[in-house]
Amino acid sequence: MSLSVGKVLASLDGNRTKDEDGKEVKVEGKIYKDYLQLDNLLSNVDLMSAKHGPPVHDEHLFIIIHQTYELWFRQIIYEIDSVRAYLNLPVVGEESMLTIIQRLNRVALIWKTAVEQFAILETMTPMAFMEFRCYLAPGSGFQSLQVLTDDR
Repeated sequence: MSLSVGKVLASLDGNRTKDEDGKEVKVEGKIYKDYLQLDNLLSNVDLMSAKHGPPVHDEHLFIIIHQTYELWFRQIIYEIDSVRAYLNLPVVGEESMLTIIQRLNRVALIWKTAVEQFAILETMTPMAFMEFRCYLAPGSGFQSLQVLTDDR
């Protein structure tokens, strides 16, 4: 049986959910940009080079890539913490094991994606990096608290 996208979307009611008693209740939702807080997220690129002269183009890429890594690290920690909670149960049932496997597979795919992002960063030449590196001093990705947390 084939459904058109329009019919599928029309059948979804994103403003309804069920309470603890199973009764249908209406909830107030948010539009996409507000739900994801895009104004806040996308305004968090502060080119230090622009404060000292003309902005260095590749500094924007550097910031975006590293912010993306931090978001991925946050998700990895979230997934690992949920797995840890399951493993701390007195008995881990079959359904819980399936959830654990699914979440660990997700973590593996996130790491794969994070590693593949290096290819984008490698499009920046060492000379371009050196144009704004002084504003990062003595910064290093090893200072990421999330990387250190993920190492536990």
